Amino acid sequence: MQCLSSQNDAPQFKNGLDAVKWMDGKLVAAPHGACTDRFARWAFEQAGIKPKKYLNMNIEVITSSFKNNKLDAAVIWEPTASKIQLQGLARRAAQARVFMV
Repeated sequence: MQCLSSQNDAPQFKNGLDAVKWMDGKLVAAPHGACTDRFARWAFEQAGIKPKKYLNMNIEVITSSFKNNKLDAAVIWEPTASKIQLQGLARRAAQARVFMV
């Protein structure tokens, strides 16, 4: 399951599309070549947005970047999304299945 995670200070989103639209002009990361990357690119296209930078990061670097406030959002999978949220580093903005409804 792909999850869209965002900084804790990001606004509350009504739905997955709003979460993706918020990523326009932001620093977003995903492990490129993974299913999360394919979903992210599809979601960006559907929402008509372009992140400021779409970074290729592995899960460890994404976690570290959230910890150091160097990333606005990421597209990741479980259980990493829950671990990052439980550590208070970021929060879940949406899930792929919700975005596609």
